[in-house]
Amino acid sequence: MGDKVVFGKWETINMIVLIMCNQVFLSMQRIIAEIAGSAGWVFITYVAILAFLIFWLIIRLYKNYEGMDIIDLAEYAGGRVGKIIIGTVLAGFLIISSALTLREYSENMKVISLHLSPISYVSFFFIVGMVIAAYLGLEAIVRFNSVVFPVIFISYIAILIGVSNYCNFTRLAPYLGFGPYNLFIESIPRISFYSGVMVLFFVAPYLKSYKLFREVGFSGFLISAAIIISSVFAYSLVYAYPISTENFLPVYQLSRLFSYGRFYERLESIFLIVWAMAALFYLSFTVFFTAFLIKKAFGLEYYRPLIIPSAIIIFNISMLFQSLMSSLEFVNRYFRNFSWIFAFGIPLCLLILASLKRKLMERRKKGAL
Repeated sequence: MGDKVVFGKWETINMIVLIMCNQVFLSMQRIIAEIAGSAGWVFITYVAILAFLIFWLIIRLYKNYEGMDIIDLAEYAGGRVGKIIIGTVLAGFLIISSALTLREYSENMKVISLHLSPISYVSFFFIVGMVIAAYLGLEAIVRFNSVVFPVIFISYIAILIGVSNYCNFTRLAPYLGFGPYNLFIESIPRISFYSGVMVLFFVAPYLKSYKLFREVGFSGFLISAAIIISSVFAYSLVYAYPISTENFLPVYQLSRLFSYGRFYERLESIFLIVWAMAALFYLSFTVFFTAFLIKKAFGLEYYRPLIIPSAIIIFNISMLFQSLMSSLEFVNRYFRNFSWIFAFGIPLCLLILASLKRKLMERRKKGAL
């Protein structure tokens, strides 16, 4: 997969950060408030530390498999059968993730600015955009994302600065939310909030060396964690619990508070543009990787014929939910509790199996000599 195209540090970090932080522009802060109450910022920092420790272990084990993506690793550890199983499972995970994200973005866009449009009509425009981008290829998406990402990032920072006058540290009390057990034990499966880092294992062949792979992995994770934590922290400072569990689109609500004098108010319209760009890039990445995983798992020659079928499946699954609340309930009850298995569990298990196989092969070679 990376024979002709090589990505630099900047492009890869931007891709990782956008995929991991896409949830910042959705309902993440409200979901965290429902989980941890006023201690949402403590909760998301704690799970960031847990996720980073697991990610560090995975990166360390990856040292002997430079240039291999997760499908190559599955083939090395489990042969052709392992490659097909892992490729199918991960493609299915990306399809569900994309469908949930598509539905949430479409519903939110409908509520904010397209009140009379049917949800399928709103979703269709996202589908068209992500299909076109996926057809252009990963290189085009990554390069263009590197141009647009600074705009998204600066807009986000502007929102945080703009709401600073509304922050009140007394809203952080009680500091342990619903209690230590809820905060530090029940929250462990919620490392899924950082599951977007799994994209690094898809693009390993595009990176020149293991050193670059490690650097972009750690940098992308830490930058993403800082953005996610800051968004939850700012939201907690502005909206006290339980009001924080009632807001529709938390970052959008923060952007509505932004004002600078009499002539700079109601800047949430800019947020909508940034929000739509973040959605389109995230969906473009996921539909591309879905098609590519299927192509590589089954040894197909081309991935492009799989893009439209993948997009249709994503669209149909997104339409299965009766409403935005039903999709959010599914995300909160199931997706956020189990997506860590795909992002951290599968790569870690594959690397352990591959390491055992490698050691066994080395022993056999020594025995033969």
